[in-house]
Amino acid sequence: MWLKSLKYNFTDHRSGKVEINVDASENYQGYLVLQLLSSAEGWAPPAALSSSSESLNAPGGFFTLPLSYARSHRHHKRTSSSPDSLSERSSGEARGAHAAPASLHKLAVPLARCEVPEVRDAAVSACGHINPDALKDLFEELIPLLREAVDRKQENMRRRRRRDALRLHLNKMLLIIAQRKTFATSSYALEGGGLHSSITEYLEGVRQCLEVEAEKDAPAAREQRLTFADFVTELIKSFPLEMYGSLLKRELCKSLFSLFAGWCGPLAKHLGTLEPQPQTPEIDDRLNLAALKAMSALVCCGPCFAPSALAEDGSLYPWLSEMLSSTNDKIYELARETIVLLLDCNPDIGPLLDWTVDKCFTGPPRVADGCFMALATIFSAREYPCDHYTAIINVTLMCTGCPRAPVHESALQLLQLLDKRFFGTVGPLPADDENGKLMFYFISLLDRRNLTEAKRFYQLRLFSKFIKLALA
Repeated sequence: MWLKSLKYNFTDHRSGKVEINVDASENYQGYLVLQLLSSAEGWAPPAALSSSSESLNAPGGFFTLPLSYARSHRHHKRTSSSPDSLSERSSGEARGAHAAPASLHKLAVPLARCEVPEVRDAAVSACGHINPDALKDLFEELIPLLREAVDRKQENMRRRRRRDALRLHLNKMLLIIAQRKTFATSSYALEGGGLHSSITEYLEGVRQCLEVEAEKDAPAAREQRLTFADFVTELIKSFPLEMYGSLLKRELCKSLFSLFAGWCGPLAKHLGTLEPQPQTPEIDDRLNLAALKAMSALVCCGPCFAPSALAEDGSLYPWLSEMLSSTNDKIYELARETIVLLLDCNPDIGPLLDWTVDKCFTGPPRVADGCFMALATIFSAREYPCDHYTAIINVTLMCTGCPRAPVHESALQLLQLLDKRFFGTVGPLPADDENGKLMFYFISLLDRRNLTEAKRFYQLRLFSKFIKLALA
């Protein structure tokens, strides 16, 4: 095993020296990752591998990787497998020209369909670690496989299983690329402000395949759904919020949302026309959460693809309420994040803000807290457009008396922010009347470090001020 763990310094001629750490579980996996990370113009190969890399170049300019371990070891005897020994054995041989990165892509990509698990997984992982500048070259080799993976022509069972396996491993490869935010940093991934057509066509093709196979309950089918849901989530979230509006077309968002809604168990029962898929009686918590994350990413990917679902009594509100009522903390936090992003991406939909405020008053404690924390987040982040600011002030004043510390503290902070934003800061009080005594009391509280009592006093001052202005 000659490349068990690597730590090399690459020289980027554009930005200086960059350190890259590679931990390889197999002897060739680290080599693949190392080469694909550096397979872009302007990157120099590490000097420590220069000799061994040359010895692995075939005369025709193609890489030949040490994959012989997959064969029987009785046909393979080697006294030493270190890079030094490879260099010594090849020192007398003719050196081939340095292979271009495209040669490595042509070799690595077909290995994604290899039936030897170790070889296939190494190729998937290595291609997933592709350099952003080389993503275009990688996709030139991937596109035939992407089209083959979503081809729905009639085939026998054996070929169908091979195609399903290929699609699964391509999803894993794309998931790694998305997790590393390579799509967001590569110029190839965007086309006309949105995702490249090769990516969107693949998303639509996988959706159609998985809809046809919706009745399959085998472990392989579950892994297909799980990996695809994770890929869609990571793909969208790898881009900045400012680009969400143009990433995916509304029709694609809606169709993918409907697909994932069929996998999220009982939480989809409130979606009405947005959820045409039949429900499965089994509840898979891992798949349920992955589907909910993908649905959240899609519904928050720019302005909502179904504005009617956010109108008064829209079908998305019961779904959000159900997530907020969940005892699963991950689903609860996802619901809060979804409400914040919905408010941020849809400031022109008044019923959404009205529903959020209303739930702070009428919802169960867990739902009310989640909605108020979402309001506090969005109003603290920016000057959110609001025609009925008195409703925001009222709900904030109410939450200052909440016995739950996180809500109470957030309400006090938001109250001060709203005071400054809508009315300006609290001015100094006259010293020659009764109010002067109140100011002296307030200062004495601060001097004695009685901050809790000082907060209550300041809260009452703001409350009195807001009430007078509201009644004026």
